[in-house]
Amino acid sequence: MSHNHCIRTSLNLTDKNITFSKCFCETLSYKGHSSLLYHAILSYKTNTCPKCQAPNSNYSIVKNGYLTSQLKSLSQSHMPTFIELKKQWFLCKCCSSSFLATSPEIEKHCFIANKVKQSITIELKDTHLLKNLALRYFVSPTTISRVLTALGRSFKPDSNAHHIARQTFEYITSVLFTLFLTAHSSVKTTVVDMNAAYFMLACDLFYNAKIIIDRFHLIQLISRSLNQTRIKVVTKFKTSKSKDQKNYKKLKQYWRLLLKDSNRLDFNTYRYEPLFHKPLTETEIIDYVLSLNPILKETYTCY
Repeated sequence: MSHNHCIRTSLNLTDKNITFSKCFCETLSYKGHSSLLYHAILSYKTNTCPKCQAPNSNYSIVKNGYLTSQLKSLSQSHMPTFIELKKQWFLCKCCSSSFLATSPEIEKHCFIANKVKQSITIELKDTHLLKNLALRYFVSPTTISRVLTALGRSFKPDSNAHHIARQTFEYITSVLFTLFLTAHSSVKTTVVDMNAAYFMLACDLFYNAKIIIDRFHLIQLISRSLNQTRIKVVTKFKTSKSKDQKNYKKLKQYWRLLLKDSNRLDFNTYRYEPLFHKPLTETEIIDYVLSLNPILKETYTCY
């Protein structure tokens, strides 16, 4: 097994046209970091000219020097790693044009290896600050932003979809004029949040679809309304009267029980409650709290 294969494996490279010299690596200081620099050559025998499509026969395409560029590779041992790659120049005698050797490891006119971009893409599945990712891969935050933008462009919604989720709906509105009118008419349901603008836009875009409110936002709205009603009721009991003060404390103490699912309330276990001076179940506490105000009881029933 050649040393080229071992080095390519350690750097996660698959292009066999990239070879390394005997003194293939050195450690140096780059932008204040101790970095690894690999020396490599990208060269191969080409069969045709990419410009005039002439075949390489009788040495019509010859090698004509190198272009050296420094590529950012995946970090090794948390050290910035670069590849000083000498790309082969080719000269076509048929059309007198020159062209560079290419590799699937790197895009044209780019100095960051594809493996680095792929690793960043995998990291972007989770919640990270762009600055933290940039520090981890020793690239700029702008590079992370470009990878994220390219990832967003690669996502294409199904133009024949009959049911559209809220996230997909937001994307469709941003590329509205790229969709066909038939795609709009074929949609049967679309999910939106409580934003009024979405309702109007959904009616205009998907005139045959049923508008469904997102369940999360609907529950959030009802919970917020119940809590606001509870706060108003609590404020009414904030007086100097002894009885009102006791009820005020009970409403403040047991607010979590009001937001708890009624099917999960415990009606068997009795626990001593200091504010009532006796043992009660959770359902009995809720019954007492709701008896203090009819509006609170009606709101809780809807909840």
